[in-house]
Amino acid sequence: MKKMRKLLFGLIMLMSISAFAQPQLTWEFRNPVIVPGANVGDLDSLRWEVWVSCDMAGYYSNLTTVAFDYPNARFGENAWSANMSVARGTLLLAEFSGSLLNNVQGTANTFPQTFSVSTQTNFPNFDPAGTPFFFLEFPTTPDHWLTITMAIQDNGGLAEITFAEWLMNGQQFFQDPTLPPAQTAFMDPNIFLNPDLPTFPLGLGTPGLWTGAVSSDWFATGNWDDGNVPTATTDVTIPVTANDPAIATFLADCQAMQIDAGATLHIMDDGGLTAAGVITNDGSILMHGTSIGGSLIDNGFAGAGTFEYDRTLTNGAVGTHFGWHYVSSPVDNTVTGDFVGYWVKDFDEASGMFMDIDAYPGDCSGSMFTVSMGSGMGYSVKQDLGYADNCPQPTGATGDIIEFGGDFMSAYPTTPTAVAAMTNVNTGDVLVTLTGGGSNWNLMGNPYASGWDYDDWYFNGDFPGAGLNDAIYYWDADAAAYASYVAGVGTNGGTNEVQTGQAFFLEADGTVPNMPMTFTNSSRIHTTQTFYKSEVSDIVRLVATGNNFSDETVIRFLDEATTGWDKHFDAKKLLQEGSEVPSVYTYAGSDIISINSQPATELVPMAFVSGVSGTYTIEATETSEFTEVTLEDIVTGEMTDLLTSSYTFDYTAGENADRFVVHFGALGTIENNFDNVSIWSNENNIYVNVPMVTNGEIVVVNMMGQEIIRTDIATGINVIPVNDVNSYYIVKVVGSQAVKTGKVYIK
Repeated sequence: MKKMRKLLFGLIMLMSISAFAQPQLTWEFRNPVIVPGANVGDLDSLRWEVWVSCDMAGYYSNLTTVAFDYPNARFGENAWSANMSVARGTLLLAEFSGSLLNNVQGTANTFPQTFSVSTQTNFPNFDPAGTPFFFLEFPTTPDHWLTITMAIQDNGGLAEITFAEWLMNGQQFFQDPTLPPAQTAFMDPNIFLNPDLPTFPLGLGTPGLWTGAVSSDWFATGNWDDGNVPTATTDVTIPVTANDPAIATFLADCQAMQIDAGATLHIMDDGGLTAAGVITNDGSILMHGTSIGGSLIDNGFAGAGTFEYDRTLTNGAVGTHFGWHYVSSPVDNTVTGDFVGYWVKDFDEASGMFMDIDAYPGDCSGSMFTVSMGSGMGYSVKQDLGYADNCPQPTGATGDIIEFGGDFMSAYPTTPTAVAAMTNVNTGDVLVTLTGGGSNWNLMGNPYASGWDYDDWYFNGDFPGAGLNDAIYYWDADAAAYASYVAGVGTNGGTNEVQTGQAFFLEADGTVPNMPMTFTNSSRIHTTQTFYKSEVSDIVRLVATGNNFSDETVIRFLDEATTGWDKHFDAKKLLQEGSEVPSVYTYAGSDIISINSQPATELVPMAFVSGVSGTYTIEATETSEFTEVTLEDIVTGEMTDLLTSSYTFDYTAGENADRFVVHFGALGTIENNFDNVSIWSNENNIYVNVPMVTNGEIVVVNMMGQEIIRTDIATGINVIPVNDVNSYYIVKVVGSQAVKTGKVYIK
């Protein structure tokens, strides 16, 4: 275009015999305004005025193209209106290019659009001297010359109408009235000059009105009528559109919400919505949970629509511990029959056993009868991989997805109903009862369609208090191991943030038979289950890996804790019997511990066990500010600085688990070269034979790390009586240049 204009300009200049300066014409666009349509959805009108002036008196003709830009704006199918009102008579005709008419509703523009104007052959004259009909005269000061009206879609979005100098690409002919026309006519390729042209922002429309014009993405501005993603103060309306809204990746907000009949709101696995007002759902809300779980925090529900929460679960072979998941329902009146193709168990606190609660004589799960699943209670479920072949009725097994809904029996036996009425979605207080006196273990569950903050519940005083230990425990089906959390510290990913649809174990201490537990709205959160290591200090996190599995234990130094079991600071170790998953733990009294909080000490005995023989590795993945952390293998005598290295060892299934000692302090740097020192026990005595003369001490500690005896080394056999029986002890012989550790059992 530029090359053509230069060529034409050169030709005209050669034809001209005039020597005067080139004139310039300036277009100014003033007073832009949007005139709303009469009704929601009607086309609005973008209207602006054209003011024109020139720097040389004369006559101008053959005005052509004007371009303007509206990147990412969305216009109606009939993007232009022929309604052009003119201040000084009908001077121009509109010649719209095809690219404008092809700008259909919902299409985004990424290139400048143009329209053309040209002089008519019968416009009136304004020059008193009688200007020829094919010329226009412009004033030398800006004058309102033309008003242009353009129809735009009701939802202009956040786009802008931009009048920019670089887009003005027209041409003209000029005649000096003092000279003969044949001598002065030439083309001017630079007529549209205005360095200060305005930019007119769009963004009108109804706030909070979903259009789905661009996609299903809630956070795309082009999907909202006013071009703005709703905030916590925005009332949202979701009508039936080509694209239902989906909230993913980020957290969304709104005030009240109206979902029309036939419309669906999707809350994806990594998305969440907080509604400060009431959600009136006459359509449907569908939530998805895979790894994190979609999350919804409401301030009340209304409407005749439906709700469904789908959770994707991994499966596992029959007869194995793989494929079992701990779940809870976010809706009331869910029944086990909703989980077609799944085995369902609950947990009996009295016996400490999982019990089948939904079965069929032919092992067809979820078929002939159903059991109500209480809100706030937890259940263990596993997919029946043979269901499709063995259980023809009812149809509708959902494979890897379980659908939390309700009212299964209304469509039995052919079509399970996996949707719930909004009145059944749990919100507000949910009261359950924990029991003690049997196994003390209670399988509870998050009752809400959002995450739930265990710490907030605990510190806000909604927990039972007396009769309950503080730690919370989860089963990780993929890792085939338990996670734990207490007092700001977690193992295996355990945290205070409980996902939607997630069940968990709490342990009573056996002192109170019945404890009321109230879930409240104030503890609801949106969660990604992130564990924040920076919240705690003075901990060592030890990880054992092998067989493509791993397990963690934590040792925490805390002044408020004791060397024994602390209900407020310790978490017990829950083992998977016979598992190929390695387990690592410490002790507090007779309990095995996953999170062990105690006062600072020099050493802590640590156990390791696995269901299969093999090669395993122990490493410290978190060490806080500790300057010395050393792992001692009592079997091999090897000592490893865990601040710089990991330790790999061979293990035989069934061997004694009490194999390791974690040392804190300078002892970890001393080589274990007391090869001629022997340690053994007989009846109530510990024997330590030190055949050479050496200075040092013999220290005896129990399996909790408590020091029982400390005495100086004597040359020869040292006899150390111990009062407690039926217990293991760690015996540490510390010399000036060497250390040796052994484990003994006192019968």
